[in-house]
Amino acid sequence: CALGLATPTALVAGTGRGAQLGILIRGPQVLEAAQAVRSVVLDKTGTVTTGSLQVTEVAGGTAEQRLAVAAVESYSEHPIARAVTAALRGDATLPVVNDFQARPGIGAEGRVDGSRIEVGKVHDDRTLSMELNAVVTNATERGNTPVVASFDGEAVMVIELGDSIKSSSQAAISR
Repeated sequence: CALGLATPTALVAGTGRGAQLGILIRGPQVLEAAQAVRSVVLDKTGTVTTGSLQVTEVAGGTAEQRLAVAAVESYSEHPIARAVTAALRGDATLPVVNDFQARPGIGAEGRVDGSRIEVGKVHDDRTLSMELNAVVTNATERGNTPVVASFDGEAVMVIELGDSIKSSSQAAISR
């Protein structure tokens, strides 16, 4: 009887303590299953890193195209869009954007001066020049995020974004 009462009580207490420490445990069954865990995968942005993205490289595109991309991204609230806007805008006045659409999980698009501009993650259906493809490959190898900007369906620019690792991450992962 004591074991039948103590086990559920301990599991509920463990779940409550996890919540106090900012760890969401979906239920006592998860704690029981945790003994079999051999690997842990973390979403790096804001967990392992500071969550403060910075543009580290911009490849391709003219000054006007970069300003148009900044304009489209200025309509989005996504952290990547905010970093891109800040890096590409400078002190310039942004052009007018029409037909803006946020595409969750993909990116954003809009029209600037009659051109349809798409800004977002790399897709297999986009053909990149060798130069832009090399930027994407290098960014990915460094653990950074490449973003492609296309004008009327043609990829013309790759923007690489990076984030800093939190000073506490190594110790937290070791624990």
